[in-house]
Amino acid sequence: MISADAFQADPEVRRANYRRSTHNHVDVCFFCGRGLTQSALDRGSWVHMTVGGMLVPRGTEVPDDESQGCFPVGSECARRIPAEYRLRFTVPAVTTVTDDPDTF
Repeated sequence: MISADAFQADPEVRRANYRRSTHNHVDVCFFCGRGLTQSALDRGSWVHMTVGGMLVPRGTEVPDDESQGCFPVGSECARRIPAEYRLRFTVPAVTTVTDDPDTF
């Protein structure tokens, strides 16, 4: 595991990113605070972090009481994180469109 602090953006960069327009942004990058759209979340990278602030490599089991969960990472910040610490989640594709409200 490695410390999440090693990848945090400069505080001035974070402040500038938070002041930017939030149009269409549904979340922000964990490391730099830049806004992320739903599309970026659906196809982007995430990191798993412990309560102690350590990033968890893929495939590593962490007890529930030691996990903070997963956090989104923007594409620029993801490039700085070693590949074994980046997670991807698959968003199911819609395969059928129907007018029947009882059909999902």
